[in-house]
Amino acid sequence: MQYNQPYGVSDPNAPYINGNPSTGTMGSIPPAASIEYPQREIVNLIAATGRAPSNGDLFQLGRSVQSGMLIASDDTGTANAYACALSPAPTAYSKYLTIVIQIGNANTGASVLNVNSLGNKPIIRADGSALQGNEMKTGNIFAFVYDGSAFRIAWPLTYTLGGLVLLQAPLDLYVNAATGNDSTLDGRNPTSIGSGHGPFRTISRSMNEVIKYNLNGFSISVHVADGGYTENVVCPAINGSGVVNILGNHANPSNCTQTAAAGSTFDIAPFGNYYIDGFRVSAPLISGGDPGSGILCQKNGTVVIGALDCGVCRSSHIEGSGSITTIGPIRIFGGAFQHCMAALAGVIAHSTTPTPFPPPTISIMNPVTFTNGFIYATEIGMFYGWYQSITGAGNVTGPKFLVSLNALLWTNAQGVNYFPGSSAGVVNTGGQYS
Repeated sequence: MQYNQPYGVSDPNAPYINGNPSTGTMGSIPPAASIEYPQREIVNLIAATGRAPSNGDLFQLGRSVQSGMLIASDDTGTANAYACALSPAPTAYSKYLTIVIQIGNANTGASVLNVNSLGNKPIIRADGSALQGNEMKTGNIFAFVYDGSAFRIAWPLTYTLGGLVLLQAPLDLYVNAATGNDSTLDGRNPTSIGSGHGPFRTISRSMNEVIKYNLNGFSISVHVADGGYTENVVCPAINGSGVVNILGNHANPSNCTQTAAAGSTFDIAPFGNYYIDGFRVSAPLISGGDPGSGILCQKNGTVVIGALDCGVCRSSHIEGSGSITTIGPIRIFGGAFQHCMAALAGVIAHSTTPTPFPPPTISIMNPVTFTNGFIYATEIGMFYGWYQSITGAGNVTGPKFLVSLNALLWTNAQGVNYFPGSSAGVVNTGGQYS
């Protein structure tokens, strides 16, 4: 709406003047537009917010603005492709345009917003970084502000914490060595379904996603398809409470092989909390300070190990100075310096109760050698547990155990000949076996 000057006056900005009969001053003549158009503008605004204009309420204009309906709309799009229709409809995107919508479907990754069919614009986090998934939950109300090229999430900011995305539900990621891509796919689907959705190629790429989240009491599950993986997977410290599950083939771990060219196949960092299940691990070579173990758990790290097939490892199949719990079943196909090693106050414990898990079973599938001993505990480390059953014990060459430097090897009184091995176990320098 434009300014409508007095009737018969050429100046488009001419003011209105009052008439004064006592001085013979003629008053301005208001044109029809000066009366009608302001009313139309006000009535249109009131109607756009869903109200019926009425002379019985002279606060309708204020209430209409107060309602927020001029910038609010329900989401009419789909997950990752959001849409809304404002009334009145904007004719173009303008910087600082603010939109409030109720999300219809949670996002699973990068997303766009289309307002009144003006075209898709990216949705990004408040700091300008890309969405990763689960920032916007179904039914939640979000405000977006257009920055000239993308819509930024203005609120709620509770979905990020220190630059991290707060999980609002469990998150599933997918890895497939044959069909995945670490550069072009987002890891959110087991198969490629277009628009960048599909599995990663490497487990390491999924770990790069883990560090973007505060688990917020939820879990991230990485589903790894059968295949051959040649990685040194560093499992990072997690943010917030929760667990990261790395899941291969529980029924036949040898269908999902993980072989490190050098160093350990899975390296659990301090303050990592992981469950690893369904892999065949091999780590034949040392790498710097990494001894070359199947699963290595650093101090203050935590890992629970499910089904595990053990190939040739340079140091140990299972080793750590953190907290390790073994559920199994375990199958051994290759040797190492030792099958298990607990060191530097680390604890390796077997599940020992019938529920939820009984002690693990272990099967030695072919002849193997353990140079130090089948079980090795040292430097106040502790190995705690026994096996539900041991198959193929005669395939093992080497000492049954080695416990030294004030470490403890506790078997619930199973006896010194309990573990597989071709020679007696060794206790020295303050080690204890019971």
